Amino acid sequence: MSRSKEFEPEQAVEAALELFWRQGYANTSMQDLVDHLGIGRGSIYDTFGSKHALWVRALTKYCDDGNRAILGLLAGDDPLLPRLRLWLLTIVEHDLADPHRKGCMMINAAMETLPGDANTSELAARNFTQLAAGIEDAIRRAKIAHEVPESVDAGAAASFLLTVFEGLRVVAKATPDRRRLEHSIDVALQVLA
Repeated sequence: MSRSKEFEPEQAVEAALELFWRQGYANTSMQDLVDHLGIGRGSIYDTFGSKHALWVRALTKYCDDGNRAILGLLAGDDPLLPRLRLWLLTIVEHDLADPHRKGCMMINAAMETLPGDANTSELAARNFTQLAAGIEDAIRRAKIAHEVPESVDAGAAASFLLTVFEGLRVVAKATPDRRRLEHSIDVALQVLA
């Protein structure tokens, strides 16, 4: 008779996400995972296969959860510019309030493991493509509502705003200058005004 798992795999992924996000992939040892998750090494291997597979699951969860929240905000019917400003300011506030200054896990992962890690490369491409498509769709709807000028290239503006978003995450991680970040947001949104 097989034993049932003594832990919930999704809770383990969530806990691993926190550890990987704080320490990075290379700086997180299997022993760190064992200690942090409170799960035996054999159980981690039996459930996830490897440290790297657990890393991929954690990074996928991070991207999926984040994208769901952002795309939900962008899908609303309220005027777009205040929603975009709120989204970007909320991210800045979140990043500046984090005592560990973790920044964006996806950016951290890309900087640490690319170009060599195919899984991270695929996740980054999927993540950025989803976000850019959501922003582009929101801009197209704002153009129809005459909130954004017809002359704005929705695809180019979406790519630009995604780059601004990711750049804000890096700058917020490096410096606590809220005023500079808010100014950058306001200047970036002028592209759509």
